[in-house]
Amino acid sequence: MKIEDHERFSNVASGIQNIVVIVAVVIGGLFTLSTFLLGDWAEHSRRQNLGLSINVKAKQEEKGPDPNHYYISAVVEITNRGSAPRSVEFEEVSPLRVETIDFDEQGRTETPVLLFIEKNPNAMSRVIRSEETVNYPFLVRVKNKGFYRVSLWVKLNKDERKVHEATVGNETSEDIFWDGQTIVLVK
Repeated sequence: MKIEDHERFSNVASGIQNIVVIVAVVIGGLFTLSTFLLGDWAEHSRRQNLGLSINVKAKQEEKGPDPNHYYISAVVEITNRGSAPRSVEFEEVSPLRVETIDFDEQGRTETPVLLFIEKNPNAMSRVIRSEETVNYPFLVRVKNKGFYRVSLWVKLNKDERKVHEATVGNETSEDIFWDGQTIVLVK
């Protein structure tokens, strides 16, 4: 082997090594960019659309003004889990739903029957700041003893609807809601 061949080989090997290092640095940079910068953006975007958390607590009241009826009090707690203020509109859909629950002969739950829908007595809309929790009290009157499902529905806003449709993969004409619910026994 000649010295000239050895030098030529050394130069080629050094050039290949430099190219490999450059490619590795570029790949490492892209990995860092996607992990930290884009990852934080994706997390921010995801957090922006976390939506609402709705908790319903209901109970039978001991006595009411009419001895021929029973009364259910409910406190609805709505928390904005997103990082931006969220408008909650109660005008289009009356949010509180009260349904009776019955059982078939085998003891299985039958489809609940909607008794009525109660409007929010406090406000027709409300802007809830990020991580803010608001409480709304409701009082309803029912005629019979039994199990009742008390739920609150809040329609998805436009941005939440887009996230939903992107996740599901298709558009739907049906309304989609955030909801919270509980069951109360009136005895």
